[in-house]
Amino acid sequence: MRSMTGFSRASGENQRLRLEVSIRTVNHRHLDITVRVPEEIREFESPVRKAVAEKLTRGRVEVRIDVLYLGGEVPQVEIEDDVVAALRERIDGLSAKGWITSELSFMDLMKFPGAVRASSGSVEFGSEDAELLIETVGRAAEGVVVARQTEGNSLKVVLEGLAADLSAVVTAVEGTWEDVTADLPEKLRARVEELLQAPMPALDENRLAQEVAILVERGDVREELDRLRSHLGHLRELVGEEGQAVGKRLDFLAQEIFRELSTLAAKFRDPATVQRVIDGKLVCEQIREQVQNIE
Repeated sequence: MRSMTGFSRASGENQRLRLEVSIRTVNHRHLDITVRVPEEIREFESPVRKAVAEKLTRGRVEVRIDVLYLGGEVPQVEIEDDVVAALRERIDGLSAKGWITSELSFMDLMKFPGAVRASSGSVEFGSEDAELLIETVGRAAEGVVVARQTEGNSLKVVLEGLAADLSAVVTAVEGTWEDVTADLPEKLRARVEELLQAPMPALDENRLAQEVAILVERGDVREELDRLRSHLGHLRELVGEEGQAVGKRLDFLAQEIFRELSTLAAKFRDPATVQRVIDGKLVCEQIREQVQNIE
């Protein structure tokens, strides 16, 4: 089981350039990959996405790639004269009104979008460079998988604890229901006698048995309890699976567990038991929150 949160960085180098690749992932319903690359290697964005998709199945993924050309190549700096002239004109106008000073440094130009463009002296990206790029991206993606696995192990411990808490709630509710069912005939007889304000030694036992059967059927929660135990067993199996994307199945299973608990709460009349079921629903909500971050 893996989390959808992770980070990794990898680097690669040949005689001509050095690559720095970082990948950051967070939770998302589907696989959403964003690639940030220098303009000169924009054409390799699709192979990069494919390399990442081979390692990850869910999550919002941000890939950042930086290229440093080696061999003493001098970067090229281009100044957009029209942009700088328009900026200078606006600054002079504001300065004449006394709103700002008229100084304009090169650092100011660097901060202004479109005024200065810097690029490497070499923009040719050969086949060897492309192979190095994909190989480096693959290593960074593998690092993310390891990080997500580590986080997933922590989530596994949390989910196992929550499943144990919920199982304890189911056991307690089952015990309460069995006690109530066993005492139902006597409680019904006492209630009838109380209503009539007189002993009823001649009460028809057959009719009493029929009424008890009807009440038991209306309050029968055996199916809900059995399904809850089955769901909890399945949850433990999914949490224990290695190397599988189980997040969606866990999310669906948590919804089913919550539905069964809601049915239980509707069938019980005892306030203490209803409160116990509500506690179980709170635990189920914690499970649902945790599985949102599982791949």
